[in-house]
Amino acid sequence: MLTDQEAQIATLAARGLSNKEIAARLFLSPRTVSSHLYRIFPKLHVTRRSQLRDALTHGSGRPISSMATWNSATRPSDEKTVPA
Repeated sequence: MLTDQEAQIATLAARGLSNKEIAARLFLSPRTVSSHLYRIFPKLHVTRRSQLRDALTHGSGRPISSMATWNSATRPSDEKTVPA
């Protein structure tokens, strides 16, 4: 089972985005994206990035387009609310 962030990263990678592009969209470092993909591959039983699309579509029963993805407009705020 993928975490929400892993699912987002896997979905974007399956769509052909580079680690650098994924990192920019999700406000992560490219190395963090790489680490996530390193953990995602065995979970989905894939060995190549090109296999992600099929693994996500057939493995989860959900098409990639229905999986959660964030962009700068829909990303939850990182700001913490401090009571006054």
